[in-house]
Amino acid sequence: MINKFFIFILFSLLYFYVLEGCNTYDNFSKDAVPLYLKRIQTPDITIGWYYKSLISNITPDFVVLTSNQRDTIICKSHNISDVVLFGKDSIQIIFCGKPELYTEPIDIPSIVMGYKIVTKVLLDCNRKPTFRKTFY
Repeated sequence: MINKFFIFILFSLLYFYVLEGCNTYDNFSKDAVPLYLKRIQTPDITIGWYYKSLISNITPDFVVLTSNQRDTIICKSHNISDVVLFGKDSIQIIFCGKPELYTEPIDIPSIVMGYKIVTKVLLDCNRKPTFRKTFY
């Protein structure tokens, strides 16, 4: 009897852990912990490039601009290669191929919070996908 109860508890905990780890967080959620791939901070702004899944790499990456305690999503995509701040007013997002979310093309705004958004598309992507660290 105790063995069956122990197995039930173990599988229940494993089930909830997998559900939480596989949560795609497609909506920008304040209660999900961002796992940063890159963070660029200046006295005025913070640019964050992160994802929100502990287990899977199928969730999109977010690029978010934070200024004066206000967050604005610049893009949500699966093929971001890098994010760079140029000068004081330009942000470059480098994509491996055309910008897309899953397999759908996405539009990138040209200006966000007064910052010019420049995209660069790498057509010959010889690099592996971004390594996602595991955080516990």
